[in-house]
Amino acid sequence: MFHSQVKSYYVVVMIRRNGKSYTKRFYENRCGGEQTTLKLAQAWRDTIIAAHPPMSMAQFCAIVRINNSSGISGVFHKTHAKRKNSRGEPESHAWAARIPLGNGKTRIQSFLVQTYGEAGAKQRAIAAREQGLAALGNTLYKPEQQPEPISSAADIEQLEAKLRAPEERRKQRAAKRIAKDQHVAQLAAKKQTAAEIAAEQALQKATSSGEPYISRYIGATERSGFRVSIVRQGRSYRKSFADGIYGGTTAALEAAKIWRDQTFVALPAISKAQAVTRIPAANTSGVAGVYLRREVVDGKRREAWVAYAPKQAGKLNRTKGFSIAKYGEKQAFALAVQARRAFVAELTDVPHLPKHAAKQMLFAVQLAMSEPVITDQDRDVG
Repeated sequence: MFHSQVKSYYVVVMIRRNGKSYTKRFYENRCGGEQTTLKLAQAWRDTIIAAHPPMSMAQFCAIVRINNSSGISGVFHKTHAKRKNSRGEPESHAWAARIPLGNGKTRIQSFLVQTYGEAGAKQRAIAAREQGLAALGNTLYKPEQQPEPISSAADIEQLEAKLRAPEERRKQRAAKRIAKDQHVAQLAAKKQTAAEIAAEQALQKATSSGEPYISRYIGATERSGFRVSIVRQGRSYRKSFADGIYGGTTAALEAAKIWRDQTFVALPAISKAQAVTRIPAANTSGVAGVYLRREVVDGKRREAWVAYAPKQAGKLNRTKGFSIAKYGEKQAFALAVQARRAFVAELTDVPHLPKHAAKQMLFAVQLAMSEPVITDQDRDVG
């Protein structure tokens, strides 16, 4: 037979034992050809036959049929209607047993109620039936229809290996998942370490002046000083503070810091959600953070629209895929776009600080806001 979806011919084995059916298909493209497929199918059939032997003739005869009225298979009550008494009533009653002969034929053995009594006649019929079934021994029911085992030990071993293959593949996939989870955990630990190092670096000096956004320039004695440079959304905000104008290096640096702090607060950074809306030149979907993934898994080609979350320091990369085979091209793309928007929405309150100096300034501002304010009254108490 040919399976149109699997695109392969196959052999099907169907065996029924004691009211239960056993069915299995063996495909040529998976088993390695027509001859190997047939051998595997025969080996599976032989294992089922060995585990579930066919019904014996005695077992078949012991089945109580629907039309049985005595409650015992092969035992029934009969009346000789031709023999009647003076009142016209049947005068001959008997319990009878149907005795199988093992050659497809049966004989009837009767026990008259008039001779043995009702209970005695029935009991003798039951005993005759049981004796007849015992005489059948191990004779099979319809032996001509029972297949003979033909598989060798090598065929059985090959079948067992084939049947174990799916479980082994599942174990391999489970092992790969465990290894992948361990790898992801290691990456998370590395990223966490990198984030901690970055946080420590944020406390270090960012420029030659020792202050973020402030650099020291050297010229003539009266022209040396500090320069503040802040860039927001492509626009630069700069101002120089010369030592000669502010009365020395210390005063010039303090003036630069005051202007820098005022400018930094007046020009808040855009959020991460705003920064990630730019569509890269290599993007083919038309939506930032959404791409088409094509891969081959177990010989099958799979396609899916995937949304990925913007990268964040110290956090693992996240993606969410939608199968085209499951949702269709348009719905899978729409779901990926929706997932990307959800990822971006999480970054609405996260400031976009690509520069190291910006991170350092933000840390300094947050630290200043968290420090307790000491009033004159507190000083008096101290």
